[in-house]
Amino acid sequence: MRSGKKAGSKESLKPNDKCEKITMKMCSDIPYNTTFYPNTLKHQSQTEAEMDLKQFEMLVNVKCSPDVKFFLCTIYAPVCTQMDYALPPCQHLCLSAKNGCESLMLKFGFKWPEMFNCNKFPESGMCVGENRTSTSGGHGYGSSGAKKKGSKSSTKDANQLPELECPHTMKILSKNRYHLLIANRSIEQCSLPCGDDNNVPVFFDDKTRNLLRFWTGLAAVLSCITSGLTLLTFLVDLKRFEFPERSILYLSFCTFIVSGVYVYGMIHENGYSCASSSVAKVSLVTQAMDNPGCTLVAVIHYYFSISMYIWWLSLTFSWFLVTTLKWGEAPVGFVFSSYFHIFAWGLPLVMVILVLVFHAIDGDMFASICSIGNLQPQFLFQFVVIPEAIALGKSFKK
Repeated sequence: MRSGKKAGSKESLKPNDKCEKITMKMCSDIPYNTTFYPNTLKHQSQTEAEMDLKQFEMLVNVKCSPDVKFFLCTIYAPVCTQMDYALPPCQHLCLSAKNGCESLMLKFGFKWPEMFNCNKFPESGMCVGENRTSTSGGHGYGSSGAKKKGSKSSTKDANQLPELECPHTMKILSKNRYHLLIANRSIEQCSLPCGDDNNVPVFFDDKTRNLLRFWTGLAAVLSCITSGLTLLTFLVDLKRFEFPERSILYLSFCTFIVSGVYVYGMIHENGYSCASSSVAKVSLVTQAMDNPGCTLVAVIHYYFSISMYIWWLSLTFSWFLVTTLKWGEAPVGFVFSSYFHIFAWGLPLVMVILVLVFHAIDGDMFASICSIGNLQPQFLFQFVVIPEAIALGKSFKK
């Protein structure tokens, strides 16, 4: 069958008795206004289908593909026709949506759903897709005989992402500069929502978040206990310990502080990490130095994390001097003690200043703390990954 008329045209196909008016908010402005059930996903009503459809609302809001909304609606709210079955979307419509939005989903660790496998949808014949025989360029249904001719240009257009817009619920109220990196594009005055909405699996559901918080909290508590006991052991007779053992004291102290930050976050929940709000009064991830408490938590966490790496380096260096070069413990402390302290307490201060200058601080909605580069991968790499790699690499090299 071939149709040159738009899907919204009342003359396109005579509807059957099962037709019902589309009430789903997301699909209220598509080229047709009636649907029927069950659809291809076996939903029995619009209410059931709409609940399932909400998980893809973010893809529609950021407009990662010009065809993603129409593609989703053709599946969840299929056009009502004379046939007793739902018409599937055409393959080219699926590919357009996939090419535009798959990279965005991958950014959050999700693959293109198997139920939307474009190979399952027909290339031609009875399907719903862009009416390429129409000069208006609208969407239509029927045979896509002219589709193959324009497939290359369609794929090319789909690969070129349109300008992304921040959804209303993610648009920040703060006067400070916010930005969210999506598909290698920066969206200004935008941040991630903190709510554990089960309809948005991109941000993990309530069960997964609780699991993440439980294991993070458990690890933090155990780390606090072990490092605290180590500190007490040293403080009983501090003068007895020289380098390299003295490095373990400072290493344990830094570990205790960093672990304490995570324990505090577990108790305080998202008071600092999600202190911002959107124009729709939705709790959003804090960025930059918008919240003093968030900034303070991030500075403490980062300063003592970097110091911890440096004390680990000093420990391995001291071990090298004592075990390989046969230095005595007293000479190691006498020669290098001052340098260890300057390096271990001074360099983290310089790093903290750089972090503040570049506004690299943001909230971690899962650990409930503020730290470096949660929403900005480049800062995570520069200020966290590289220092850790250097510390570990140098220590093993010795």
